[in-house]
Amino acid sequence: MARQRACSALCAPVAIAGGLFDDLLKGLDTPAMDAVIGVLDARAHQPQLAHHVLFDDRVLISMES
Repeated sequence: MARQRACSALCAPVAIAGGLFDDLLKGLDTPAMDAVIGVLDARAHQPQLAHHVLFDDRVLISMES
């Protein structure tokens, strides 16, 4: 059974979409998309975009010897 809770005035509908990084960045130019969450590369560093670090992750490689 799904739980529902009362929504305050700050609630807003949320949609989650996946896609190619270039397409997601283009979506930020429209009112349909407010944010892209993911791994950023050089294409995301544009003057009109703000960036916020959500976490810092180390990459490790494990292999058998």
